[in-house]
Amino acid sequence: EYSTRRGRPRAIDSLENMQVKVLFFGLTHDLTGFAQEQLDLPEGETLDGLWRRYEVRFPSLSSVAHSLLVSVNEEIAPRSRDLHDGDEVAFMPPVSGGTSDDFFQLTHDPIPTSQLTGRLKGPADGAVVVFEGIVRSHSHNRRTLYLEYEAYEPLAVRKMEEIGGRALWPQGY
Repeated sequence: EYSTRRGRPRAIDSLENMQVKVLFFGLTHDLTGFAQEQLDLPEGETLDGLWRRYEVRFPSLSSVAHSLLVSVNEEIAPRSRDLHDGDEVAFMPPVSGGTSDDFFQLTHDPIPTSQLTGRLKGPADGAVVVFEGIVRSHSHNRRTLYLEYEAYEPLAVRKMEEIGGRALWPQGY
């Protein structure tokens, strides 16, 4: 007996499968022993179902389940999300570190990264990461000598605070 689904005939008793690429970062990489895997799943599988499959294969994963961020196709996604053929799923530890002294400000002076590091680093911290950028030497046939930015400061600071808050732990996931 046959049924039609998405315009293709299929046997009723056979399962349609989909391919999903799964990426593992941080502790999930350590616990599974691999960075990625291509997986065949039954159509209609959810992120939660996928995670349960991995917990069966790697029982130690259950110890980190409550703290993971999960994304589908480079977007944070809830565990109830349905998966589709060709999706890319990533299991990631949450953003870690930080301090209760988080602050957001703009400056008109050179950024004193070593002073900021000293202000933020506590006795229990092992490392500090500072991101700095480099610009091209020429733009529109003119040599770049310095950068000068303008901003609507109250809005910029408010948006930095919003982004900083969401980076700590996306709400609802």
